[in-house]
Order: sequence, then C-alpha cells, then structure tokens
Amino acid sequence: ALLARLAGRGRDALAPDAEAVRAALGLLDAAPACDPRLPAVAPDFVELACALCRRDDCPPAARFQVAARFRRHRIPVHMRDDLRLDAPGADFFVLEDRLFQELVAAGDDTDAACAAYFGFSHFARRVPALVPVCWEAEEEALRTLPAQGRGRHRVLTARFITLEALGRKEEAHRVAGEAVALAEVGADRLLCGDIYFWRSGLRYNDGRFEAALEDIERAFARAAEAGVDRPGAWWVGQRARCLSRVGRHEDALAALALGAGADQVEADFLANTAAEVRAAMGR
Repeated sequence: ALLARLAGRGRDALAPDAEAVRAALGLLDAAPACDPRLPAVAPDFVELACALCRRDDCPPAARFQVAARFRRHRIPVHMRDDLRLDAPGADFFVLEDRLFQELVAAGDDTDAACAAYFGFSHFARRVPALVPVCWEAEEEALRTLPAQGRGRHRVLTARFITLEALGRKEEAHRVAGEAVALAEVGADRLLCGDIYFWRSGLRYNDGRFEAALEDIERAFARAAEAGVDRPGAWWVGQRARCLSRVGRHEDALAALALGAGADQVEADFLANTAAEVRAAMGR
C-alpha cells in the first residue's frame, strides 16, 4: 500500500522521498520473513516500482534503492527507460550498471565488493545531484557486507567524503576516525596511506591545517612502508598545500619540486598549487 501511494496511485498519493521509499521497500523485504507463503517479489512490485521511478519528482536516491532491489532479486528491467536512471542532471545509469557487474564479479570477495562501492561513490559524487545516491550506495554496502569483512575501510572512506559533501562535518570526522583505525590493522600500507590522504583533505577543508599536515605525512610514511618513494601528484600537492598553510612555504615549494604530473590535469594541479604557495609568500 505504501509503495502504491509513492507511485502516485489513489487519492492519498505521497510525494516520493528517499526515506519513504526505504521504508516501503523494507516492508516488502520483511513480509516474506513474517509469512513464508508470500513471494519474495510481490506480483505488482515491478509495475509500482517503475511507476514510482517515472515520476518527475522521484529523487535519484529513491531510484537507486529501487534499482538495487531489482538487482538483488534478478528482476529483468530496462534500467534506463523503466527506472529513469539517466534522468537529466542526475544520470547514473552507466555507474549503476558498472557497480552491478563489479559486485557480480566480486562474489564472496568482500574486499573487491567494497572497492566497487568506493569506485561508484567516487565517480558519482562528482555530480552534486548524485551525492545522496552515493549515501544510499554506501548504506547498502554497510548494511549488506560483513561488518568485519576485508575492505570495509574503503566504504567508510567513501562515507566520510560523502558526509562532508552533504555538510555533515561532525559525522564525517567521526567516520574518518573509524576508517583510519580499521585501515591501520587491516589494510595494505599503500591503501592505508590513501585513507590518510582523504582524511587530510577533510581536515584541510575544515581549516584544521596542522592535523591535515599530520595526516598527509602519515600517508607518505605508509607509502614508504609499501616501498613507494614517490606517491602521485595529488598527494604531493596536498602535502604542499598543508605545508604552506602552516607557514612553511619554502618546504612547500621543495615538496612540489619532487612531484610530476602523469597527465595534463595533474600537471596543472601542481602548477596551480605552486602559484598558490608563491602568492601566500607575496611573490
């Protein structure tokens, strides 16, 4: 009944939102557990779910939840047309399809599954309208993958970056601490360094420059433990930005001298960072 109302059926139709859709799908998932005689997928689910997703006011996060249920139950559907995963300004059709394929390939490998969710969020988050979709994907991962499984720190890293994008900074810092703690005991050294890199960005954006510098230095230390002496341009640039912000401008320029962009985007990033440092020095 709730899904029908969210689909716009009847006089008491409801405006769809992610919270209401989550509740409706949760009821559908719980029903067979309460009564084993009920089918896992209700006869009218496909029709109502598609009607919901075709509503112009259906948010992308709700569409992701519906797509995920279709995915779990292997229900054939045209994701682009029936669920409108390619809505203008909020197109995540290709990313959702890639996530599904990577999860199938991962099988019981939770590390690979967590990497798939991290990748989905990393790319989807570049579109502001899809940030809530990232939250839903991370929520799915945290809910369905083993709490002690390998790779969970990847999902927690995606989650604190998404929380920052949503303006929920206090939660972001808390989850970042959880991600670092897990990575220190369960991740390879280079991946652990990568999580320190991301937390350095979070702290930098929050104006906590000393803490941000500590994190990027830890990132370089973990990379060295992994045998990587020259991390990528993004790490080098972040280190320089932090050094400059704490007044160590000469050290920042020296750090940048060790970096080299693998492509034009990275080269431009390093050049722009150097210009920012020189501007801070009054040059």
